[in-house]
Parts: sequence; structure tokens; C-alpha cells
Amino acid sequence: MMAKINGKLHYSYPDFFNFISMATREGVRKAQKGLHLNEDIYAGLQPRWKNQTHRVLLVRKGPDLGFGSILNFNTKIGTGMGEQMPSREYYYMRTQLPLDRFLTFYYAHSGFHINNVLNVLSVQLSLLSMLFIGSIASSVEVCPEDGQADCVNLTPVYDWIKRFVLSIFIVFFIAFLPLFLQELMERGLARSNVRLGKHFLSLLHMFEVFVTQIYINFILIFLMWIVRVAVIAIGPMTVNTGVLLAILGASLFLVPCMNMCCTRFGSIMAVVARAIALISQIAFIEALWALEAWNTSHSALGINAAVSVQQFAFRALITFFLTRELKADEAKRAWWTGKWHDRG
Repeated sequence: MMAKINGKLHYSYPDFFNFISMATREGVRKAQKGLHLNEDIYAGLQPRWKNQTHRVLLVRKGPDLGFGSILNFNTKIGTGMGEQMPSREYYYMRTQLPLDRFLTFYYAHSGFHINNVLNVLSVQLSLLSMLFIGSIASSVEVCPEDGQADCVNLTPVYDWIKRFVLSIFIVFFIAFLPLFLQELMERGLARSNVRLGKHFLSLLHMFEVFVTQIYINFILIFLMWIVRVAVIAIGPMTVNTGVLLAILGASLFLVPCMNMCCTRFGSIMAVVARAIALISQIAFIEALWALEAWNTSHSALGINAAVSVQQFAFRALITFFLTRELKADEAKRAWWTGKWHDRG
């Protein structure tokens, strides 16, 4: 019947949902609104784990969607994925799935997006490898047969390229096999061939590549933001470490001699170290502000993230590497003044 009326199953749920269940996962505001992507998924998970199915006809939209609408929908999916991850349904699903399905769970885990990134990266590396092979073949003499001297044997490399390209086409056609078999069982061989031909002529496979690149770009931009926060957080700490190592050398060799003429040389070193730390911190904050195109709100978020990273690093160092001193600040005074005798 579904094939006769050209309808499909729609997330396996009826057009109503439990208000209390949605309120505990998405909040009262979203539970009071109409169904959108997240409620669709949650309402579909409930009967899925309870072994219940519902047949609902899909109300199809018109094909007048531009790239702007597609980008908005992908943004909706990306933001909705963050809301779905903490739910108990997805926690239960992640703990029950095997590793291969866990890392490739559609739209619900970072492994899916990382898999897309690795796929595109593998294609780019393969094209780069073939570019180098082509440049080698055009600049040196290639052996027509094995075992010849004064030439380069590229026959195994050519065989590898043939197998590589052939495997790409095989996987490409295997990806469309479920669509062909479904149309074959529902409508027959002729209609299935027409459906598959329309699919190729409309370049829908190129559209999937476009969507995949959107997700990859989103992930890489997000990782770039993480790198910025790491540099802004660790950069001042690295500068301070270098300054303190220089001060340690001065404290061991220079300060004992300088204390003979300058009694407050230790205080001067402390002021210099703190001034360098402050200047470096301000410089890295200005660099973050410039990287964020002088956007104050984005820079404030980056500063908060950097401060959190620095606090975690300092607390870890204090917890694992510093011991409790017997006398208040003897080690600190010895560090700055260079008077290491009688400090044990």
C-alpha cells in the first residue's frame, strides 16, 4: 500500500508526542512548540526501544530549496546534535552499540563527522600521490617490462592506481544498491532503472558531497577555534616558563653577587617577571581579538575558555608537583633573592 500511494515511513512515530517526556529532554519551551527535528528524533526513539512501530505518511515539501535553506537545515541538525547527546536514549544507544556502529552512528556522534573528514582527506592524499606519480612518469624513462636497467619500474604503481580507481567505482555503485533494490521490489525493473537514471541525471550524489563538505568545514572551523583557545591559553604559560627558567639561572649565579651592592635586587626581579607575564597575557588577548575580527563577544568567550584551561593547568601542577612547605614562603624567598643557604 505504501508503494501504491508513493508514501514513506516518517521516523516511525505518530503526529503527537508526550509533553512530559519532551519537557525532561528539551525543556518546557520546546515541548510547547510544534514538532521539529529534535522532537522528531526523540519521539522516534521511544517506540524504537519499546519495540513499537507506527506507520505515518510523509507530507512532502516542494523541491524549491536553495543552498541557503540547505545550509540552515544542516545548521539545525548540527545544533540539534548537541542537544541530543546528553539524553538518556542516546546514552543507552551508545552503551549498547558495538564499536563500528558506535563510531558511524548517523548524525548522532562525532565519529560520523570524523569519518567524513578522513574520507575527504584520503581522496586528497590519493590525488596528490597520483600527481607525483604523473610528474615522475613525465620526467624519467619508464620500464615497459620488469627487470630492465636504466629505467624506473612504475608498473606496480600503475596497477595500484587501477585497483584504487576501480574500488572507488565499485563502492559508488554499491551505495546506490539499496535504492535500486527497493524500487525493484516495489515497482519493477523498468521503474527502478528510470528512478536510478533520474537520480544520476539530477546529480544528487554531488549534492551529498556538498553536504558532506559542509559538515567537514564546520568540524574543521570548530577545531581551529579549539587550537586558538589552546594557543591563547598555553602561550602566556610558555612565556612565563621561559622567564622563570631565566630567573632561576640568575637566582643561582647572578643574584648572590648582586646582593652585595643591591639589597632589593630580588624584588626587582619579581617585578620584572610579573610585568613580562602581564604584557604577554595582554599581547595574547589582543591576538585573540584580532583573530576574531575584533568581535568583543567572541573574544570574551575565548578569554573565558583560556582562563579555564590555565586554571586547570595550574591546579594540576600544584596538586601533583608541589609539596606542602614547612615554613610559609621560604622557597619563594630563596627563589627571588638567591639566598639558598639555610632554606632547607
